[in-house]
Formats: sequence, structure tokens, C-alpha cells
Amino acid sequence: MYKKKIYWVVIFFIILLGVWLIQIGYETSTAKGEAKISSVEDAPVSNKKNDGEMLQKDHQEIPEESSLFSPAEVAEYQEWLRSRGNFAGVRGSEYDSYDFATLHQLADSGDLHAMHKLAHLYISDVYHKQYGFKAAEDMLMRAALYGSSYALAVIADFKHSQRFSAASELDKRHLTIVSMAYFRAAELRGDYWGSITMRDPLLKINPIVLEPEEKESIESFAQAIYTQLEAQRESMGLGEFDNSVPASVAKFFKELKEQQPYVSD
Repeated sequence: MYKKKIYWVVIFFIILLGVWLIQIGYETSTAKGEAKISSVEDAPVSNKKNDGEMLQKDHQEIPEESSLFSPAEVAEYQEWLRSRGNFAGVRGSEYDSYDFATLHQLADSGDLHAMHKLAHLYISDVYHKQYGFKAAEDMLMRAALYGSSYALAVIADFKHSQRFSAASELDKRHLTIVSMAYFRAAELRGDYWGSITMRDPLLKINPIVLEPEEKESIESFAQAIYTQLEAQRESMGLGEFDNSVPASVAKFFKELKEQQPYVSD
């Protein structure tokens, strides 16, 4: 158990350092665009390549084995996370060999892995000038529509990074609220991966004190994101979201939270 905890702590600090290095390297951006959900936010959206860099990185890999879980539990929480669009740690899959057209065909059929792969590609060296973050965010929102709660966390992470190129303190504050709302929207789906591995480390680096009315805004924004997505699903005949959380997944999130060094502060 002690060695396992040391392993998690080391991995977490490597991730934390990587996030910090990414954040301090952002360039000032003036590019603006419309947000996907206009009824929820009107903050500027950048198409700069560097602003989307965090989308290309796995913040923490899904553990493939653990002394705390039975093999059946590991298989169950892995499958649950991937059904929510979280493919962290999945390397060398057939999706790496698919061409652009094939990925689009798969995405059109509702394939979450293809949607996430395209979102990564849209901000890569090859495609970022043609597509950029706006297209990546649209694809991530599409993935969220088809069931990816992880996509909401990735958008939240990006919104938080935009704070460093905001034109004013007011814009910076607004982006903070929007970012927290997307993380909260993922939680409404029962998914705490983004909050634990992405939001909490960011807040550890950049502590933010929220006013009561801002907390209310975050909850309202999160509900609006969720409600609009579910309304779109209903109109498409997809039905309501499945927000069920197996016991193994709840246990996984509990252990994941407890293994993070910042929880003892």
C-alpha cells in the first residue's frame, strides 16, 4: 500500500509540474469567437495553437491494475470511464492509424473515440490553422452530446487556461466561472475525473476565492449546460443521459481523491 501511494504521489507531481509549465508559457491572445453554448457564456474563444495545447495531453492515465481493486472492478471502472469519453492511457489503438476522412465518418456515426481524436487533431501542427480550438470545442461539445462527460472537463480545462490571456480582470473572472461550470456539468453526469485530476490541481496552483453569488452562477451555468445537452439529445432521439455510477467507479473516485497530495493541505 505504501509503495502504491508513493507511486500515485510521484505521478501526480509530474502532472502538476507539466500543467504549471504549460500555463506559464501561454502567449497573449486577442482572437475571439463565439462559444458553443451561447445561452450559457459569451467569453472570447481563441484559435491560437498554444491555447489548445492542453487538449493534447493526458492529465493522468487510467490505472490498469491496483491492489485496492479486484480485476473485475478494474475492468468495470475502465469501461465506465471510456464510455464517458475518457481514453487516457489508451495508446497504439487502431484510431492512431485512421485517416482524417475515416475519423470523420466514425464521428458522424457517434463514435466518441473518433470525436476526441479529431479534437486533438484540430489543434495539432497539421490542422490548427485550418480548424483551431473553436472547431475542437465544437467537436468536444458534440462528444458531450453523445455521452462524453470527459469532453466537458477538457473544455473546462481549456477555459481555465484562457484566463492567462484574458483582456481584463472581468474577463478573467468570467472565464473562471465558466471553467468551473463545465467541471460541475461533468460532475452532474457522475464523473469526477476532471474535478480531481484537472480542476483541483489548477486551483492548487492558482487559488481562487469565489463569492457566494459566483458559486450560484457556476451551479446555474452547469445546469444550463446539462439541460441544453439533454434537450438536444431528446430532439435527436438519443434519450436521457445515463448517469448511473457503479460501486467500483464510486470507489475509484474516492481512492483517486485520497491519493492526491493536495487533499491534506
